[in-house]
Amino acid sequence: MTSHSTFIKSRFRGFTLIELLIVIAIILILIAIALPNFLEAQIRARLTSARGCLHTYRTANEAYFSDFGIHAPDVDGGERESSTNFPWINLWQLNRGVSCGNLGELCTFIMLTTPIKYINDLCYDPFLEQRNDPNVGKSYSLPEYTTYLSGGRLRKEWGNTFGLRYMILSRGADLDSDANDYEEIWRHLGPHRHHGTLYPVIYSPTNGTKSDGDLVVTNRGHEGP
Repeated sequence: MTSHSTFIKSRFRGFTLIELLIVIAIILILIAIALPNFLEAQIRARLTSARGCLHTYRTANEAYFSDFGIHAPDVDGGERESSTNFPWINLWQLNRGVSCGNLGELCTFIMLTTPIKYINDLCYDPFLEQRNDPNVGKSYSLPEYTTYLSGGRLRKEWGNTFGLRYMILSRGADLDSDANDYEEIWRHLGPHRHHGTLYPVIYSPTNGTKSDGDLVVTNRGHEGP
């Protein structure tokens, strides 16, 4: 006959070391399986957010064009106002008392919010994870913006030839600024040669969600595959 004390000891016996190690091993296996899927889901969510942000700016820019006959200028890129040939960056300084040199695309995108609200709020590049991006020397981590009027003579010619008026770029999942030579990307992106000497310029998920390349939207729509 089992005594009461023996019954109590057997009923509340703790885990052995082997049992604890087995449990820990199972937990680690589950984490190893789940973590890549979790990180992959995060990247996919950021890709969706970045595409949505670029599309929002493009829609607003096209509405701006409908009202004023021009797209929003590349303020910090040296673009000049057509009637006066005065740099937009200086016009901002004169008319608004704001220096756009270290504000990057803020001075361009803010033109889409005031005095007419083509967009209610600015959106930021979700891959930069901060609004102060030291890698590009600008105070705001907005998507990059450039136009065919803010480059050299060839970019203007290619812009007129191919109808490519502006580009808005997100750095993409690889976090690199792949389109760092706008003259070159204009030459290849104009006729839809997305894989020129800057290959890969345009992001494609064919090699996984962390493929190289930037997310790019233009006045023609989303570029790339």
